[in-house]
Amino acid sequence: MNNNAIFRSVVISLVLMLSTVAVVAVPTYAKSSKRVEVIKDDAGNVHSGESEYKESISESEKSFLTATGGKNAILASDGTINLFKSVVTKTGDEEKSTSDPFGTNAALLSINSSKIKVVKSEINTNANHAHAAFAYGNSTIEVNDSKINTVADNSGALVVAGGGTIITKNTSIETDKQSSASIRFNQGGGAMTISGGSIKSNAAENIVISDNGTIELDQVDFSINNQNNSGAFSIYKSTVEKFMIKNSTIKNERGDLFLADNSSANITLSKNDIKNTGTLIRAQNSNVSLSSKLELLTGDIIGDDSSAINLTFTDRTSYQGIINAPKLSLTLDSKSRIILTGDSYISELSNETADNSNIFANGHKLFINGKEATINTKTPEEWHYDYSTDSTIPVEPEVKEDKSNLYLLLSMTIGAFIASIGITSFLFKHNKKQKRAMIEKAAIEKVSKNTLKKPWEKA
Repeated sequence: MNNNAIFRSVVISLVLMLSTVAVVAVPTYAKSSKRVEVIKDDAGNVHSGESEYKESISESEKSFLTATGGKNAILASDGTINLFKSVVTKTGDEEKSTSDPFGTNAALLSINSSKIKVVKSEINTNANHAHAAFAYGNSTIEVNDSKINTVADNSGALVVAGGGTIITKNTSIETDKQSSASIRFNQGGGAMTISGGSIKSNAAENIVISDNGTIELDQVDFSINNQNNSGAFSIYKSTVEKFMIKNSTIKNERGDLFLADNSSANITLSKNDIKNTGTLIRAQNSNVSLSSKLELLTGDIIGDDSSAINLTFTDRTSYQGIINAPKLSLTLDSKSRIILTGDSYISELSNETADNSNIFANGHKLFINGKEATINTKTPEEWHYDYSTDSTIPVEPEVKEDKSNLYLLLSMTIGAFIASIGITSFLFKHNKKQKRAMIEKAAIEKVSKNTLKKPWEKA
């Protein structure tokens, strides 16, 4: 073999060797983010996620992040995705045209028939129109024992649209900026069930329903600081068949507690500890029914000429405020009461207490269809309720019992007892003295008799 042939053989061997080393040394990476398949929801809207799931899977102790506007950190389009002890973070702004109605900029988005279940995890967003958890269409998101926080404008915590469902248990929810309601019902509405945990809105409404839906809240700690003075629980152009809050604490510092605008709503309150410094109900061109059990309610109730309000107060509900609604029907059972803080106007009254003694004037008047009603002019007693978890009903109104007669009888009994002891002691001493005197007299008589005997007489 000549030198050229040898050289060529050496070069070919080196090339083959280097190729083999390169194949072994270079790891296999995931493909780039180029999308092979376009993901659409049932309505035809296009979605994109940093992590996309089309089948059931469980993820534990992972971090999910996207900083791209118009992209979800997690997008589920089918199957059940279980997240455990994970952190989901979303940044990157987007305009509201697609993010609010369809969730294209949310941290978590569930579409079609998918389900996302989050346990002991965190969901954080810091971008405009970046909602935390968004359920769209026939999808479900469940969040348990977790934390949710949004810190930018127009970023809700829990959002349903197109008929989506969200369920949470023992989850802490907080939003910081304007137009960032903790709970939102967007286009197409949906259903929510919230059990336990806390919901805090630092600058916006707490719940905004802008399309049809149902919501149930149980044992939730609400804190609302609505800087716009609008409704803490606001319903716009919607039909809400069920809006139930029970066993919860509600602190509303300003504005309306319930605002209904061009809507129809059925509201049920049961055994809530409510601290409200604003209006209780404001209805604008709306039909509102509110049923209350075991409640201490404060705040005015206001309805315009185009609104119909039905109030039902039962089971020791106490309401204090001004009622001013030309089309308002009020139903009271015998255990509940009204305390007026100003002249009030309603259209209809149904009261189990025929003489209206459970409606206290407090220096004001009640007018029914323009006619002054006869109501109680006495000062109402203060009612105290026990909202502890061990009690299912509030305590009865405090009754101050007149115990003066009892104290007098007790004093007389004690006095008689002491007197009887004194008399007994006196009689005992007197009898003892008399007995001693009789003994001494007998002894003297005996001595005297012996002294008078004759010497010859026997003793």
